[in-house]
Amino acid sequence: MLEFRLLAAIFFIFVIVNVTVGGGFQVNLQGTKQLGMGHCGTSLIMGSESMFFNPGAFAMSDRSSFVLSANFVIPHINYLAPYPSTYTASANKSVSTPFTISAAVKPDSVRWIAGVSVYTPFGSGISYEDNWLGQFVLREMSLQAIFYQPTVGFKINNKIGIGAGYVYGSGEFYLRKGVPLQNTDGEYGEAVLQGSGQGHGFNVGVFYNPFQNLNIGISYRSKVAVNVKEGTAAFDVVPYLADSFPDNTFSTKLTLPSVFNLGASYNVSEKFKMALDLNYVGWKVYDTLSFDFAQNSEILDDINSPRMYKNSYIIRLGGQYELKPNIHLRAGAYFDKSPVLDDYITPETPDSDKLGLTVGGSLRAKRLQVDLALLYITGKKRTAINKETQFGGTWKATAFVPSISLGYLF
Repeated sequence: MLEFRLLAAIFFIFVIVNVTVGGGFQVNLQGTKQLGMGHCGTSLIMGSESMFFNPGAFAMSDRSSFVLSANFVIPHINYLAPYPSTYTASANKSVSTPFTISAAVKPDSVRWIAGVSVYTPFGSGISYEDNWLGQFVLREMSLQAIFYQPTVGFKINNKIGIGAGYVYGSGEFYLRKGVPLQNTDGEYGEAVLQGSGQGHGFNVGVFYNPFQNLNIGISYRSKVAVNVKEGTAAFDVVPYLADSFPDNTFSTKLTLPSVFNLGASYNVSEKFKMALDLNYVGWKVYDTLSFDFAQNSEILDDINSPRMYKNSYIIRLGGQYELKPNIHLRAGAYFDKSPVLDDYITPETPDSDKLGLTVGGSLRAKRLQVDLALLYITGKKRTAINKETQFGGTWKATAFVPSISLGYLF
């Protein structure tokens, strides 16, 4: 049945869009200092937080540290039905809290440094009123994930650092949607999908200081295959259709894209530096969605649905100014090119090209450091119809993301 195919397809899309760095309302919040500079970090030496951005830059860190950061994602999504309808809707207000914990150990008189970073590359949710126009596409979605990355860096000399990290990801999801079948009280049915999965990958990078004021960084985060072995699907439908919608389990393999990062930073003066990052995301690997259900019926079949994503990129620019030796001010911006074609736009991530603007700052008191940042994201207004569900309209999305981190230097 088309409705159930759509249900599974939406789950798949949501996991992909929000687990990686590219497309959708992505959660690129792995360092408050970097966030203040437009989330640049490939060529910046910023302690244990550099493990995510470039293990090679992490290798150049000169001391042990511990950093805990919290972010508060406050999205606002508006929907307008296709002309001539004047129907409008908004996603329910929500706040999600991605976090990062990073710790590094740097023994004296050695060239290596080791650490571990624990972060949530996604962890947001979205919901609409149960009776909204798109309820048969989506009512509610939530997704929580934690990635663990132990990392080792080696400082070859004062100009070159290399590093590598192993990535283990674990996540849970929950999806709820209406089913267009009414009971005797006029209430629509409902379907719920939930499950968990794990995946493995790696993160490698090189840092190079060719000249006194210029730093260059290159890093590569591999694709990650997330295996969901026993997700569950439960249905609340009219009794005479219960046999056609059996409570079920399913398995699938979700391949998350690789990300290639290239960055450069330059010390314009003794107190002011600029940074430029380019992230290239290999979204093209998502051309088909496949789900294998343990039980099939005449209505419920296994799913193989085309998705046809395209590769995308993000351009980032940031600056940092040293107001005083213990006070730094930051600002930045980025442009995020959407990987989603018009035919595949969906309510849970009404994706479009996005512009992000950031500000931030740091205050250090002896060994303790406090970092603050604020990100504003605005997506381009986009009108499209999903060719599989035939649901669409005009979408406009924005988000505010305050960020705070506490760090201790040993």
